[in-house]
Amino acid sequence: MDESKKKVSRWKILLLGLLIVAFIILLILTFTKNCREDKVCFSEAFSKCMKAKVVSVDDGNKYLYEIQGSQEDSCVIAVHIQEMEMNVSTTIKERLTGKGMVCEVPSNVDIYNTKELSAYCTGPLKEALLQMTVEKLYGFIIKTFGQVVVQESLDDTLPYNILKG
Repeated sequence: MDESKKKVSRWKILLLGLLIVAFIILLILTFTKNCREDKVCFSEAFSKCMKAKVVSVDDGNKYLYEIQGSQEDSCVIAVHIQEMEMNVSTTIKERLTGKGMVCEVPSNVDIYNTKELSAYCTGPLKEALLQMTVEKLYGFIIKTFGQVVVQESLDDTLPYNILKG
């Protein structure tokens, strides 16, 4: 009986050891390094595609970048706008604040260059930015062509051909 108790005790110790090792491996695999506002720390993590997060303030806007892992030859990064600068209109703040996008980024991309980064992204933030760009472009086209139409109608009302442009 004493020997059977030793075998059970050894199995319990072995099982406990395996559980501890599994827990440590799980902790390592799910651990996200918090770089706070240190872009160098985050860039190093990005070069290795290790889980990390950083808060970046650019032009008064506060972004949260978070490396979520790797997929094929890319690093998967989530980008969220946490706060927008004071001078931005309330409408734009409402449309963008809290929105995010997920990006599958090759290692040679400058992740802090939003124009370069957005080519690799999808999600509500990118859609909102594209929508705002289209609206701005539409307004510009209407403004420009509206002036041309008005100018043509003015030209038609001039009495002398020499005064027409």
